[in-house]
Amino acid sequence: MGEKRSYQQRFRLLKNDLNLSNKDIAEITGNDPNSIRTVTQLKATLPRWAKLSIYVHKIMKSKNKFKMEKVIEFLVSSGLLPEDIDQTLLSKKIVIYGEWTLDDDIVITEKRVGAYGDDIFFKGVDFDLEIPDIVKYDDYKKTESKFIENLREMYPNFQISVKID
Repeated sequence: MGEKRSYQQRFRLLKNDLNLSNKDIAEITGNDPNSIRTVTQLKATLPRWAKLSIYVHKIMKSKNKFKMEKVIEFLVSSGLLPEDIDQTLLSKKIVIYGEWTLDDDIVITEKRVGAYGDDIFFKGVDFDLEIPDIVKYDDYKKTESKFIENLREMYPNFQISVKID
């Protein structure tokens, strides 16, 4: 069984996940960046605000996660993937289809989550997947590229495919 991570280690993971620097955290908390570095050192006792941040981050991450194992299990039980498939050889993929409206808005028509491998074409299922808000820019290409960029940030371990007609 793996060793439990310390609060300091979990705080560093939080900082990495959210791409936060000590300066960013200092601005949020009203502290000095040097103070943040001092109170988050491995030998220091982590302040209560940092422990709360870790807890909230953990809850938010778990709410945004879905169980890929359940998707694979469904694909196997549906006969879309062989029962003896080595799941470690599969790559995870999210496919999103949408269309442009006359008002230059994107309407999502389908969201699929699935997997593929060297000898296996993408197999996916419709899934009520949480996706980022679509922010409309004057340039429709920027609207689409920002949407894809935000998807990649939400699901960093997935290949993302977006087709908008």
